[in-house]
Amino acid sequence: MGEIESIDRIAFELGPITIYWYGIIIGSGLLLGWILAARESKKVGMEKELLSDL
Repeated sequence: MGEIESIDRIAFELGPITIYWYGIIIGSGLLLGWILAARESKKVGMEKELLSDL
């Protein structure tokens, strides 16, 4: 059987700043959640600022 290569935890580095894959995934989830919540808030007539304040 061949060796299984593991995926590198580091997505990329910007000088001294290291960006990890889990940070990208968590940030993407937060952004997607906020976008979906903004869409739903428009449907129910909630004010735009209220969502940002929450």
